[in-house]
Amino acid sequence: MKPPYALLSLFIAGAIGLSSLSLRDREAVQSSRINLAANLPLTGDLATYGAAIQEGMLFALSREAASRTSLLTIDWQDNAGEPRQALSALRAQLRRKPNLYIAGVKPQYMAVKDSLARSGIPTFAWIFDLDLRDAGESVFRTWVNFKAETELFLRHIKERDPKRIAIVYVSLPSTDAQYRGVILPALEQSHRHELFVQEYQIDHLDFKTVALNIRSFNPDLIVLSGFQHNLIPLIRALRGLALIKDDNTIATYDLLDAAPLLSTAELEGIRVSVPKFLLSSDQKVIQWQTEFQAHFGKPPLYTHAYAFDMARILLDAAERLPEEPSKDEVIAALHATDIDGVTGPLRFDAAGDLLPNIELGVFRDGRLVRTP
Repeated sequence: MKPPYALLSLFIAGAIGLSSLSLRDREAVQSSRINLAANLPLTGDLATYGAAIQEGMLFALSREAASRTSLLTIDWQDNAGEPRQALSALRAQLRRKPNLYIAGVKPQYMAVKDSLARSGIPTFAWIFDLDLRDAGESVFRTWVNFKAETELFLRHIKERDPKRIAIVYVSLPSTDAQYRGVILPALEQSHRHELFVQEYQIDHLDFKTVALNIRSFNPDLIVLSGFQHNLIPLIRALRGLALIKDDNTIATYDLLDAAPLLSTAELEGIRVSVPKFLLSSDQKVIQWQTEFQAHFGKPPLYTHAYAFDMARILLDAAERLPEEPSKDEVIAALHATDIDGVTGPLRFDAAGDLLPNIELGVFRDGRLVRTP
């Protein structure tokens, strides 16, 4: 279990190796431009996401000079994956008057979304939703999302043209919008497929009955959606009945988080929506992965990279902001972002998302590779 996270001024934080500042460094430190509050699941079932966001940001800041990191302070709060704790954390953080906010993941973001919209505080939302900005124009996202994935899945289905499709997905507002709102209507309107659709709740972990029903349906293609803790037992239940065969299963991004906990045999042949940089031979990306491994003693997840790039976006924006910037000035600075990152070009579209940069990968011999 991780301890509670207090207000952290990152340019003096021992956690990122900057506690030993020289006199010259101290004299160069400027006033903070961005007072950031982070409300994330750092412990609990969803900690794989929140901890990766924190680690990715701290890794980015550890590589910067104190004169840059002094432009940013962060108040880390652990919502433990509980919406009520997320709301309590928000109330405490608002008293410190942040001018930028980070919230995630989906259930916890939903608990604070309306309050953040009323406050007008620019927010980075760590959610996969199709539509990001129904709460207003001050929301941004640097993570992968269902908007790009939905197009990817439909394109794959069209190319493969399976007769019978089994879809198993966790029932949340975001996934309901993805499947009930877009994917299923598109498949039904094509009149080319027979569909088996199984929804389940986020705390569901026993998929034996679901697997039996899928076996009875005998699909040509299986589509899987869920969090890390759902996908692991779901894949094992399907493997137990030999239902996953080469090229007959595609899964959402969360399989990338589940993959380290699954065996090579369990992963073999499963296709997954994946950020392109993970399949890249770019030396810049490889060097970043190597340095991350050396720093933390473990390979980075895709979320680490997106959080790393978010921290760089924040520092870039902070350098262009005046002291005590208004909310509108913060929003404008973020919209003006135009730099290169580990994950690709860092520029926001009109909806507050980074430009889409994903494709289908496939697991071969324990490694993620490009699909043929």
